[in-house]
Amino acid sequence: VTDDTNAIKQALSSDIDTVVFTKSYLVNDIIDVIDKTLISFTNATIIINKQVTAREWFIETKGSNYIKGIHFLQKIEGKTLGLLNNENTHIDSCTFDCDDGLLVKGLLDLYTNNKNVYIENCVFNHASTGVGGIWIREFYADQKTSNIIIDNCFMTSRSGVDEVLAIYGAHGTVENVKVSNTTIESTSAASMPHMISAGLGGITKNVNFTGCT
Repeated sequence: VTDDTNAIKQALSSDIDTVVFTKSYLVNDIIDVIDKTLISFTNATIIINKQVTAREWFIETKGSNYIKGIHFLQKIEGKTLGLLNNENTHIDSCTFDCDDGLLVKGLLDLYTNNKNVYIENCVFNHASTGVGGIWIREFYADQKTSNIIIDNCFMTSRSGVDEVLAIYGAHGTVENVKVSNTTIESTSAASMPHMISAGLGGITKNVNFTGCT
């Protein structure tokens, strides 16, 4: 697998609305996704291998995006995918993985001002020994994250030191979150593994779980 960082960045910064991924791609720096469709019909893999530019997330989305059928494999410490200021973003049939024992700090982070985000048919394998998992939060006091749907997903973590899924206002407001038909599990050896948390700080309201195990 060769370094595809520049080719991906050029495609995502162009006027092309849809970028199709067909193979395994090696990424050695941060990637920005703004108002794009990223799709794979062959379960293409984006391998996050190195970070040159300092930032909290390796891949950051803004605006309205559609991401389908992509396998994200993280091989270094950090956070995989961060959503900031998204509206009407849809993530479908994606898989999020990290190498065993890696101090990954989160596979998916809905960080601030995200509205109408739909996540379905996704698999999250958090093999990290450190903190992180899937976070739905609002980092800023004057912002709101709302109308988030997670459906038919599988989430697992062996960390034991952080939640598999966390939904919390943090410093702002998180509201109208629906999690349905989703399996949430911890394979940690801890006697009381962290599974789900809701409402840590800020304002968290109208969070519903239906048909989950």
